[in-house]
Amino acid sequence: MKKWFRYAWAAFLLLTFFSCTKPDEYRFAGSYTYKTGGSLLLESVADPDTRITLPVQPAYGRLDITPTGLGSRVLLTFNNLGGAVEVLYGTVGSKTLTLEPKQYTLSSGIGSRTVEIGSFQWEIPGTSLTGTLKVSGTGILYEKSALLINFDCFGPVTLDGEEYTAKGVDLVCSANKN
Repeated sequence: MKKWFRYAWAAFLLLTFFSCTKPDEYRFAGSYTYKTGGSLLLESVADPDTRITLPVQPAYGRLDITPTGLGSRVLLTFNNLGGAVEVLYGTVGSKTLTLEPKQYTLSSGIGSRTVEIGSFQWEIPGTSLTGTLKVSGTGILYEKSALLINFDCFGPVTLDGEEYTAKGVDLVCSANKN
Protein backbone atom coordinates (compact mmCIF):
# COMPACT_ATOMS: atom_id res chain seq x y z
CA MET A 1 0.00 0.00 0.00
CA LYS A 2 2.88 2.37 0.84
CA LYS A 3 4.52 1.70 -2.54
CA TRP A 4 1.28 2.51 -4.38
CA PHE A 5 0.98 5.77 -2.44
CA ARG A 6 4.57 6.75 -3.36
CA TYR A 7 3.92 6.10 -7.07
CA ALA A 8 0.66 8.02 -6.95
CA TRP A 9 2.39 10.94 -5.19
CA ALA A 10 5.22 10.98 -7.75
CA ALA A 11 2.69 10.91 -10.62
CA PHE A 12 0.74 13.77 -9.03
CA LEU A 13 3.91 15.90 -8.73
CA LEU A 14 4.90 15.22 -12.35
CA LEU A 15 1.42 16.07 -13.63
CA THR A 16 1.35 19.25 -11.58
CA PHE A 17 4.76 20.35 -12.85
CA PHE A 18 4.06 19.68 -16.53
CA SER A 19 0.49 20.99 -16.54
CA CYS A 20 1.72 24.46 -15.52
CA THR A 21 4.02 24.76 -18.52
CA LYS A 22 2.30 26.47 -21.45
CA PRO A 23 3.51 26.31 -25.04
CA ASP A 24 5.26 29.54 -26.06
CA GLU A 25 2.42 30.81 -28.27
CA TYR A 26 0.00 30.70 -25.32
CA ARG A 27 2.23 32.89 -23.13
CA PHE A 28 1.44 35.86 -25.37
CA ALA A 29 -2.18 34.90 -26.10
CA GLY A 30 -4.94 37.13 -24.81
CA SER A 31 -6.51 40.54 -25.03
CA TYR A 32 -4.46 43.69 -24.39
CA THR A 33 -5.10 47.43 -24.23
CA TYR A 34 -2.49 49.25 -26.33
CA LYS A 35 -1.04 52.65 -27.22
CA THR A 36 1.31 53.44 -30.10
CA GLY A 37 3.93 56.16 -30.40
CA GLY A 38 7.14 57.19 -32.15
CA SER A 39 7.98 58.99 -35.35
CA LEU A 40 8.84 58.50 -39.00
CA LEU A 41 12.08 60.05 -40.25
CA LEU A 42 12.27 61.08 -43.91
CA GLU A 43 15.81 61.50 -45.32
CA SER A 44 16.17 63.19 -48.69
CA VAL A 45 17.76 61.01 -51.38
CA ALA A 46 19.22 64.08 -53.15
CA ASP A 47 20.53 65.75 -49.97
CA PRO A 48 21.07 63.39 -46.99
CA ASP A 49 21.34 66.40 -44.66
CA THR A 50 17.68 67.23 -45.36
CA ARG A 51 15.53 65.38 -42.84
CA ILE A 52 11.90 65.66 -41.87
CA THR A 53 10.51 64.04 -38.72
CA LEU A 54 6.83 63.11 -38.67
CA PRO A 55 5.59 62.31 -35.14
CA VAL A 56 3.04 59.53 -34.85
CA GLN A 57 -0.40 60.61 -33.75
CA PRO A 58 -1.09 58.42 -30.68
CA ALA A 59 -3.45 55.52 -31.27
CA TYR A 60 -5.26 53.53 -28.62
CA GLY A 61 -7.24 50.34 -28.77
CA ARG A 62 -7.43 46.63 -28.15
CA LEU A 63 -4.87 44.08 -29.30
CA ASP A 64 -5.84 40.42 -29.48
CA ILE A 65 -3.13 37.78 -29.85
CA THR A 66 -4.46 34.39 -30.92
CA PRO A 67 -2.49 31.18 -31.56
CA THR A 68 -3.13 29.96 -35.11
CA GLY A 69 -2.56 26.30 -34.31
CA LEU A 70 0.37 26.22 -36.74
CA GLY A 71 3.31 25.74 -34.39
CA SER A 72 4.43 28.95 -32.72
CA ARG A 73 2.61 31.25 -35.19
CA VAL A 74 0.15 33.81 -33.78
CA LEU A 75 -2.35 36.28 -35.22
CA LEU A 76 -2.23 39.86 -33.91
CA THR A 77 -5.40 41.93 -34.40
CA PHE A 78 -5.14 45.64 -33.58
CA ASN A 79 -8.59 47.24 -33.09
CA ASN A 80 -8.04 51.00 -33.02
CA LEU A 81 -10.57 53.11 -31.13
CA GLY A 82 -10.81 55.22 -34.30
CA GLY A 83 -12.26 52.22 -36.13
CA ALA A 84 -9.24 50.88 -38.04
CA VAL A 85 -8.44 47.18 -37.77
CA GLU A 86 -4.97 45.86 -38.60
CA VAL A 87 -3.94 42.20 -38.80
CA LEU A 88 -0.34 41.00 -38.50
CA TYR A 89 1.24 37.59 -38.03
CA GLY A 90 4.13 36.69 -35.80
CA THR A 91 6.08 33.81 -34.33
CA VAL A 92 6.68 33.31 -30.66
CA GLY A 93 9.84 32.21 -28.89
CA SER A 94 10.25 31.61 -25.18
CA LYS A 95 10.32 35.33 -24.35
CA THR A 96 9.99 37.17 -27.66
CA LEU A 97 7.43 37.80 -30.37
CA THR A 98 8.76 38.37 -33.90
CA LEU A 99 6.41 40.07 -36.36
CA GLU A 100 6.43 38.83 -39.93
CA PRO A 101 7.30 41.64 -42.38
CA LYS A 102 4.33 43.31 -44.05
CA GLN A 103 4.43 45.80 -46.90
CA TYR A 104 2.18 48.88 -46.95
CA THR A 105 1.42 51.29 -49.77
CA LEU A 106 1.21 54.91 -48.63
CA SER A 107 -1.09 57.43 -50.22
CA SER A 108 -2.23 60.62 -48.53
CA GLY A 109 -5.18 61.03 -50.87
CA ILE A 110 -6.48 64.20 -52.47
CA GLY A 111 -6.90 66.98 -49.93
CA SER A 112 -5.80 64.81 -47.01
CA ARG A 113 -3.03 65.97 -44.69
CA THR A 114 -2.61 62.57 -43.02
CA VAL A 115 -1.31 59.16 -44.03
CA GLU A 116 -1.66 55.94 -42.10
CA ILE A 117 -0.45 52.38 -42.02
CA GLY A 118 -2.25 50.11 -39.61
CA SER A 119 -2.38 51.76 -36.21
CA PHE A 120 0.17 54.44 -37.13
CA GLN A 121 -1.01 57.78 -38.48
CA TRP A 122 1.10 60.81 -39.44
CA GLU A 123 0.24 64.36 -40.38
CA ILE A 124 2.28 65.31 -43.44
CA PRO A 125 4.01 68.66 -43.98
CA GLY A 126 3.12 68.82 -47.68
CA THR A 127 0.26 68.12 -50.01
CA SER A 128 0.99 64.48 -50.96
CA LEU A 129 2.98 61.53 -49.63
CA THR A 130 3.20 58.25 -51.53
CA GLY A 131 5.47 55.25 -51.29
CA THR A 132 5.95 51.75 -49.96
CA LEU A 133 6.96 50.89 -46.41
CA LYS A 134 7.99 47.52 -45.06
CA VAL A 135 7.08 46.99 -41.41
CA SER A 136 8.30 44.28 -39.04
CA GLY A 137 9.20 44.18 -35.37
CA THR A 138 9.87 42.33 -32.16
CA GLY A 139 8.04 42.23 -28.87
CA ILE A 140 8.94 41.25 -25.33
CA LEU A 141 6.51 40.14 -22.63
CA TYR A 142 7.30 41.46 -19.16
CA GLU A 143 5.82 39.96 -15.98
CA LYS A 144 3.28 37.95 -18.04
CA SER A 145 1.10 41.03 -18.62
CA ALA A 146 3.07 43.94 -20.15
CA LEU A 147 3.99 43.68 -23.82
CA LEU A 148 6.33 46.10 -25.59
CA ILE A 149 6.58 45.82 -29.40
CA ASN A 150 9.33 47.75 -31.21
CA PHE A 151 8.49 48.21 -34.89
CA ASP A 152 11.02 48.46 -37.72
CA CYS A 153 9.76 50.53 -40.63
CA PHE A 154 11.60 51.58 -43.80
CA GLY A 155 11.11 52.22 -47.50
CA PRO A 156 11.15 54.76 -50.35
CA VAL A 157 8.58 57.58 -50.31
CA THR A 158 7.82 60.70 -52.31
CA LEU A 159 6.77 63.90 -50.57
CA ASP A 160 5.50 66.61 -52.90
CA GLY A 161 7.56 65.20 -55.78
CA GLU A 162 10.84 64.81 -53.85
CA GLU A 163 12.34 61.36 -53.13
CA TYR A 164 13.00 60.33 -49.51
CA THR A 165 13.93 57.23 -47.59
CA ALA A 166 11.58 56.66 -44.66
CA LYS A 167 12.77 55.06 -41.42
CA GLY A 168 10.80 54.39 -38.27
CA VAL A 169 12.24 55.97 -35.12
CA ASP A 170 11.12 54.60 -31.77
CA LEU A 171 7.92 53.20 -33.25
CA VAL A 172 6.50 51.33 -30.29
CA CYS A 173 3.34 49.69 -29.10
CA SER A 174 2.93 49.42 -25.35
CA ALA A 175 0.23 46.97 -24.26
CA ASN A 176 -1.15 45.68 -20.96
CA LYS A 177 -3.03 42.40 -20.69
CA ASN A 178 -6.68 42.82 -19.74
